[in-house]
Amino acid sequence: MIKRLGPYLLGFLFIPLFFTSCAISDIKAITKNIKQNSNIAKIDITINSKNKNNPNIIVFLTRKWADSYEIINYNIVKKNNKISFYVEPDSYRVFAFEDVNNDSKYTKGEYIASSESLYVLSRDEFNIELDLRPYKKTDDFDKDSFSLELDNSSAHLGDIVPLNSEIYSRKNSSKGFLKPFEFVKEVPYGIFLLKKYTPNKKPILFVHGISGSPEDFSYLINHIDDSKYQIFVAYYPSGMSADIISNHLANNLNQLYREFRFKKISIVAHSLGGIIARDMLNNLNENKIDIVDKFITMSAPFKGDMMAGLGVEHSPLVIPIWRDLDPSSNFLKNLFRTRLNKQTKAYLFFGIKGLLSSDGTVYISSQIEYKAQDEAVEVRGFNESHMSILKTKRVSDMLNRYLNE
Repeated sequence: MIKRLGPYLLGFLFIPLFFTSCAISDIKAITKNIKQNSNIAKIDITINSKNKNNPNIIVFLTRKWADSYEIINYNIVKKNNKISFYVEPDSYRVFAFEDVNNDSKYTKGEYIASSESLYVLSRDEFNIELDLRPYKKTDDFDKDSFSLELDNSSAHLGDIVPLNSEIYSRKNSSKGFLKPFEFVKEVPYGIFLLKKYTPNKKPILFVHGISGSPEDFSYLINHIDDSKYQIFVAYYPSGMSADIISNHLANNLNQLYREFRFKKISIVAHSLGGIIARDMLNNLNENKIDIVDKFITMSAPFKGDMMAGLGVEHSPLVIPIWRDLDPSSNFLKNLFRTRLNKQTKAYLFFGIKGLLSSDGTVYISSQIEYKAQDEAVEVRGFNESHMSILKTKRVSDMLNRYLNE
């Protein structure tokens, strides 16, 4: 059921003005940039289900493109919860299904629902009720397209992409955060090499953070001995849910291991990349894949970020990764669900140059979460901000020291 309430003064528009590389957005800064007289419209959705087990329900917002609909946003809710999407004028349709087996994609037998086509004008408001039911052969949509997985076949594994490539442009990396579904369609992603693979070199994988790219590591990479080390870099849509990213990168890394047959690889990860990489290790451990010898994190928000939680609660536009950075998220609660392998040495770098006991972006208490400290063989603090920690000689020297041990 769709109820169109007509034009109104919405009063909310999410306009990120300052998303520097890997910055975890501050809800106060977002609020300052709300514009009232905008063209943004609102779609309110209520999901009804008769399933007593109350599984997660994945709700997709799709936009009409040619003769089909492309996914542009999603949310994960329980039945009877009301959610909202904020959109520009265009043609949309909303789909939902019960993810009974928690695999983030539609599986035969799971209940599903769809709205009618929504022709949205500026400052419209729609109120939609979706009743979940079995899929019907007469349904006019492709149920198999509803998936939150990143397609491994689309990843550019092992491609040589230097740090000065346009692929890593700020335009693309910002799109990976703000519009992750557009990113995966338009921008190559996966795990790249900077130079041709050489078997006698030790591989190192660098994992960037929010709205970032491998280019963020330029200083550190340029100060690593190229004759000894083979550099791999991860590039991914940082606005996507954390478990989707970590599962994808774990699969990518395993594929590269099978292709190149290196003995061990070290991982260097910054900010969000630190918790993504830690969950990658969970995935590898759970599949008994022991290929990581050193795990070095820098300014990683192991306990999440309070502002991300406020963003989920109050922002008119919610980026999926915010839900995982909320300190109360299930992702963070399960982040240390497996122990590191005995052969994996962890090193924890944190920054302190910022206001309110932070590095200017992440609180120190989140960077030095006790479980992360407990598994680290070394914990090092630096008088650096969230981004300058990637661009200083002392950090570079310490990184090389640990890589060479």
